[in-house]
Amino acid sequence: MKIIDGKTLAENLRKNIANEVKQYSRPPGLAVLLVGDDQASQVYVRNKSRACVEVGFYSDQIHKSANITQEELLSEVQRLNENNNIDGILVQLPLPSHIDANEIIEAIIPEKDVDGFSSENVGKLSLNKPFISPCTPKGVIKMLDSIKCDLRGKDCVIIGASNIVGDRWRWSSLMRERLSRCVIKKLRKLNKKRSQPTLLSLLLAWLTLLTVSGLKRARSLLMLASIDLRMGR
Repeated sequence: MKIIDGKTLAENLRKNIANEVKQYSRPPGLAVLLVGDDQASQVYVRNKSRACVEVGFYSDQIHKSANITQEELLSEVQRLNENNNIDGILVQLPLPSHIDANEIIEAIIPEKDVDGFSSENVGKLSLNKPFISPCTPKGVIKMLDSIKCDLRGKDCVIIGASNIVGDRWRWSSLMRERLSRCVIKKLRKLNKKRSQPTLLSLLLAWLTLLTVSGLKRARSLLMLASIDLRMGR
């Protein structure tokens, strides 16, 4: 088993980006839309803002109340679309239940859809012609490249099938060597799989649900989970 030092990789990457940004006529601008008071979302947004400051980006945090209307949120997205100082727009998910998240995401112009969630960007990704690649699978590739991991002929199990991370289309063109892929939607199915994956990618916070027998099948283990031990997760 090889342990990848993702923290050091990230630090070096941010340093390289900061040096590159110094050569620009103006700093890139990232706007993050946060709706409501979800604590996890607030942590994510705060971390994104800190990362922007570290690399010299302009960061615009926009916090709207949970009772904002669909029309008001769409108007805010349009305002950011038209702002020439904003190069990327992130809508922090999840949104309140009365908001149609798909409509909000589709309202972001593809050039500023830095999550790569819009239909146009997902379509380009599935055709191996991504304009903007989703950050999590791209980060996985970066980590695997750091240890010169040869993916050719390897099998991969991705635990988690959400559109945000685990969706197989978001991985297909990024796993450049055409892995044999399997997206596990329910954890209990992992132990029933007869194949023995070489790469097991965990996209979960509740790691205690995984059995030892399931983990033993992975000869390489890439941990992408965020664990809050203080909360018992």
